[in-house]
Amino acid sequence: MNKLNSKRHFWLYAKGWYEENNIVEDLRKLISDYSYYEDANKSMIADFLADIVQEDIIVKNKPAYCFSKFLENLHPDQRLYLGYRCEEKEWDYHIAVIYNCLSFMRFQDKDTTGDLGKPDENILNLSKNAKAKINEGFFN
Repeated sequence: MNKLNSKRHFWLYAKGWYEENNIVEDLRKLISDYSYYEDANKSMIADFLADIVQEDIIVKNKPAYCFSKFLENLHPDQRLYLGYRCEEKEWDYHIAVIYNCLSFMRFQDKDTTGDLGKPDENILNLSKNAKAKINEGFFN
């Protein structure tokens, strides 16, 4: 059996397998489950996700392109982050990093993510899509 990616629930969240309620609160819960640190603020969440993106995407893929695109997406005029819409009324650097990281993560394939396994409803509520896929036997 393949070894599961240790940060798999962050990847699964980015890919829409978990229901999105409040992205900061959802990610705080994932970090709490991952590291037992319960008080992660936006800055810590952004740093954590940026480490995943830097390690698992930028280094493994096209470093120059990915890094420049990542920086470009952080500009305050960018309100659409490749699949995530920033609903903040005022631009917030840490929120921009969080959305940008989730967007980069969302579109990566198994070569980058490794084995993610199936989402765990004990961690966060499953999205409608995840529930349907599980009922269809997608993970069997």
